[in-house]
Amino acid sequence: MEFNLNNPLLVTTLVTAVTNVCTYFVTKKKKQNDFINDLQSSIDLLSEKYTCTLKELVIVKESNVQLTCKINELILENKSLKDEVSKMSIRCGNNTN
Repeated sequence: MEFNLNNPLLVTTLVTAVTNVCTYFVTKKKKQNDFINDLQSSIDLLSEKYTCTLKELVIVKESNVQLTCKINELILENKSLKDEVSKMSIRCGNNTN
């Protein structure tokens, strides 16, 4: 077979082959870019959720500290009340004897 560019079948076949190769590479590049864009979107979403979760954690920890302080206050108050009841019991016990 002789390569003659005057042959329309040969020219059509060559143009089709070159077009297919170009289309393959352009499509491959587009798919890679779409994949990268999808990954970036996922990363952005995860980052937003992570930031939100950290903010919630800070709020919970702050609340925990406040509750711990309140518990300590109640423990001291309870101890004070027990001591007071004990003293009153002693006084009442001494008065009835």
